[in-house]
Amino acid sequence: LTEVDWDALYAKHGLSRADKATTLFILDDHQDQVTRLSQIRQMGFQRVVVQSNFVPGVGDAFSLKDACDATGFVRRNFNSSTLKSVPIQPNRCTNYHKTCEKIDPFESQLVALDLDDMVKTYWEGPPLSPIVRPYQAVIPFIVDKNIFEGPKVWTDNHDRLVVESTKAPFYDTLQLASTVTGFSEEYLAFESGRYVNIAYVELNPIEE
Repeated sequence: LTEVDWDALYAKHGLSRADKATTLFILDDHQDQVTRLSQIRQMGFQRVVVQSNFVPGVGDAFSLKDACDATGFVRRNFNSSTLKSVPIQPNRCTNYHKTCEKIDPFESQLVALDLDDMVKTYWEGPPLSPIVRPYQAVIPFIVDKNIFEGPKVWTDNHDRLVVESTKAPFYDTLQLASTVTGFSEEYLAFESGRYVNIAYVELNPIEE
């Protein structure tokens, strides 16, 4: 991403630097999402869709939701196996969980402030139907494979936190979603276990 000469590429295709403001990046590269937004903004782009925007304390890369957890409280407690045990100091990870560093509450607040300074608009789309199997496709990467951040003992409380950290679904029930879309309720329930938040971000331009 940062090694591309975007100005030369745009010129080659008859585009100007002004066209960068309306270019849409779609990120699904499992890198630190706050770092990526900063890089994209520095290059003059402003519009980004961020996939794999995991709830605080989960995932293989530091997410925007992680950054919004300004004190790190959710991350520390989400990673505790029972939500009542000793909180765990969270990591800030990138590159498919290959590089992780501890992040303390003060650093968490600085990251949240940086994000607030960069972002003009932040919007999360809702899931199509209710999340009835929260993170079922993600849990094995946390518990069994140990290549994601997250609690090593997953409980009903963690299910609840995932649902409460997600917007209300577009359709209130699986039955209604099935009727409207034509997908079976079983299929929608299965896919709800694969759902991870997606965010649209519009960045403040850097004043020249």
